[in-house]
Amino acid sequence: MTRRNYLNHPLAEGTRTIGFRKWYERELLSSDAHMLLALLSTIALMATLELFHGGSVGNKLVNAGLFILSGVIALWALRRYLYLLSHAETVADQANCPQCTETAA
Repeated sequence: MTRRNYLNHPLAEGTRTIGFRKWYERELLSSDAHMLLALLSTIALMATLELFHGGSVGNKLVNAGLFILSGVIALWALRRYLYLLSHAETVADQANCPQCTETAA
């Protein structure tokens, strides 16, 4: 079963309604947004490490929760980025132009 990208149309519907080029651009922009989210959550992960150097036990538990949450978000965003990028590139490698019969490779 294929995963649904809620920010973009599936391949068949996307190429039918907006064309392959726009679908490909949107797929790459979506993957880049996930890469940015992974980067920002990694920065948040490092920032929570700085917060461990003081405070009460309650503050350290909150910081540990934020650390785990930032790590989970970073891993999810990185996996999603890699999936979207490889999916777009795999489809683009198989694309061809019906007018000139030129392939992407």
